Amino acid sequence: MGLNRTTQRLRRELLDLACHQEALASKLTHIAETLPAAQSLLLLELLAEVYADVDHLKALAEEVRQGQVSRLKS
Repeated sequence: MGLNRTTQRLRRELLDLACHQEALASKLTHIAETLPAAQSLLLLELLAEVYADVDHLKALAEEVRQGQVSRLKS
């Protein structure tokens, strides 16, 4: 059984958020490369959290695709 439109939209929103976070993390990585080592290390630690959030968003999108999570029409 396919996903209803609102659930498809939810999946797309989750994937779009994950993509946006990855792009942001990439830009911050480039900034970190220009900083002194101590500051760069702190920024990279924060980036690890961003990437963890990206993984979580992708996992949620997969749950939506499998039908474990759905969005009801409002």
